[in-house]
Amino acid sequence: MTDDVLTVSEAAELLRCSEETIRIKARDGSLPALKIGGWKFLRSDLLRLFAPEPTPSVQRRRAPVRAHR
Repeated sequence: MTDDVLTVSEAAELLRCSEETIRIKARDGSLPALKIGGWKFLRSDLLRLFAPEPTPSVQRRRAPVRAHR
């Protein structure tokens, strides 16, 4: 499985925010990133941050069965 590596500009476009916000969040650890000749981000890491959390399954109660008389 390959994963897209994004630059600051690409990450900002994906998350619809400014490049400066991306740099600040990378520096303070809010966004998972590596600094290799500039900040690099994995697309899957960024998308995972904003994915909805799974909700616990809710068991449905069955209505009591009434006997026909």
